[in-house]
Amino acid sequence: MRTVYPEMPPRVEYCVTDLGRTLKPTLDSLAHWMTEHREQLIQESTSSTESAESSLKMISASGSRTLTGNDK
Repeated sequence: MRTVYPEMPPRVEYCVTDLGRTLKPTLDSLAHWMTEHREQLIQESTSSTESAESSLKMISASGSRTLTGNDK
């Protein structure tokens, strides 16, 4: 739920609804899984980032190639 207050500077508060609270067991389970697999997730995230960077291609607005991840 979102509540906007007519103040300066603007202030907004958010609250989880009853329906949103029903997700707690699912989110707790996901958090537990992430904790158990933390090291593997970090390793795979790092290798995915390196792979993506090596295949990065930048194209200028005119359409000409300006840089690839292999260019230094």
